Amino acid sequence: MPPKTLLSLVVITAVATACGPLVPLSDHQDPRSNTLTQVAETDDATVTLQYIGKQYRNYIFDLEVVNQTQHDLQVAPQRISYYASPKPFRPPSETIDVYNYSASHSALTLKRQFAYSPHAVQQLYDDRARSRAGGAIFLAVLSIGLATYDAVKDGEDSRKESWTKTDETKAVSRDLLVSAAITASEIAKASSAQAQEDSYYIPYELFPEVTIHSHERVRGKIFIPMEYTYRFARVIIPIGGTDYVFDFRRKK
Repeated sequence: MPPKTLLSLVVITAVATACGPLVPLSDHQDPRSNTLTQVAETDDATVTLQYIGKQYRNYIFDLEVVNQTQHDLQVAPQRISYYASPKPFRPPSETIDVYNYSASHSALTLKRQFAYSPHAVQQLYDDRARSRAGGAIFLAVLSIGLATYDAVKDGEDSRKESWTKTDETKAVSRDLLVSAAITASEIAKASSAQAQEDSYYIPYELFPEVTIHSHERVRGKIFIPMEYTYRFARVIIPIGGTDYVFDFRRKK
């Protein structure tokens, strides 16, 4: 017997946090609405999903699962499926294999994307932090080198018996170049520090691969790789014997 499929129907209000967000498909009456959160509930679990933005070419969703059973529930972010299409998906039903139908309707290159595992997200942030740290070091060395060169040339200019318009132009150009390099170095340093901080804190923000005990809840972020931005999207979250289906559209 195929797993039960539940379409999320209950929508609650949340504040929009990104330009052109993914909003619940049912949010169509008022184009000015900021509703972003959907809630799906069965006797087994209450699942809340909210689109919260994009970073590093990933969609980010906030996910909360409340175990309402007397037994444990297993949840793994990397089992969560994402589909996208220029046209709306058909609402799921007991007579439709929601995975096969969603894949056949999806315009994604691989038809569906899986959310990243917590380990993969951590690796993504670590790699970004290392890359930005390397860029900050390079710009710092470059700015020091340019400043040293400028000081040497200024010393040579000070010993000249005559000062021409060409000398003045070159001196101003060197000063501007040094100033630009120092500014770029400071920006890169700040960006590197932010990336290091993000890498440190991200494990505490992620939805983990977890066993949720009876009447407990777990909440965190899930990351889904971006491809082309289509108007409609579907996220399927398998928990126990139920597939919780969340349909979104891109808000203009």
